[in-house]
Amino acid sequence: MIEIFQDITLKRKAEENMSRLFKSFEQIKDSGSAKSGTGLGLAISKKIIEQHKGKIWAESKWGTGSEFQFMVPLKHAT
Repeated sequence: MIEIFQDITLKRKAEENMSRLFKSFEQIKDSGSAKSGTGLGLAISKKIIEQHKGKIWAESKWGTGSEFQFMVPLKHAT
């Protein structure tokens, strides 16, 4: 398995919106910031990762932001 993570600092917890986080066209607006993008990035990422038998998730901590992680299995060349 390979694991990769990305820290994203938001002013509020993503935990409040976890059910919407990986859905197509959903945008979780941080207070005081303008929306940008299409809301497809995490949804597309989830589909690709799951097609490779991996998983993606987010962990959120108040005041420090959110951490997005994913793992995909590695195949050894034979």
